[in-house]
Amino acid sequence: MQKMPQYGRVTDSIVKELEGIVGSENSTTRTEEIICYMRDASPFTLRPDAIVRPTTTGQVAAVLELANRERIPLTPRGAGTSAAGSPLPVLGGIVLDMYRMNKIISIDIDNQMVSVEPGVVCDTLNDELLKYGYFFPPDPASSPACTIGGMVGCNASGNKTIKYGPTRAFVLWLEVVLPTGEIISTG
Repeated sequence: MQKMPQYGRVTDSIVKELEGIVGSENSTTRTEEIICYMRDASPFTLRPDAIVRPTTTGQVAAVLELANRERIPLTPRGAGTSAAGSPLPVLGGIVLDMYRMNKIISIDIDNQMVSVEPGVVCDTLNDELLKYGYFFPPDPASSPACTIGGMVGCNASGNKTIKYGPTRAFVLWLEVVLPTGEIISTG
């Protein structure tokens, strides 16, 4: 019989370290805020111990490095529109709310490429692309609220998928933060 791994807990000192990374205004353990992160569009309810809202890749890297060092479970979250429970913290720990990383970095019409942060809302991206006569084809029903990071995470699809393909068909590269805090680029 395989033994369940032991995980670290979010202590007061861990909360202070998280606040040092993202600022006290972007970190919380308040019950009334935690409750908002216990659900998505699925029937499941799971409780995190802390919420952090990074605004830079460097902050994401520092949070992951801390969580890895202390063996604290970490769950990334976009808008929480998943119907599968993917942004829910199965083992508690830290929820990494990516919603504040919501910038469209660049739109390159000549090469038909867009670079975005993970918290960009699908319809927001499409509103910008429409100005150039383009659109981002995956069309989930949650497009007014779902984020690109969440769409990539679950390979979102929708009505236009049969013609154009799911989200993965439109991802050329990713900037990824590994559990160690190392930042890599793929693609």
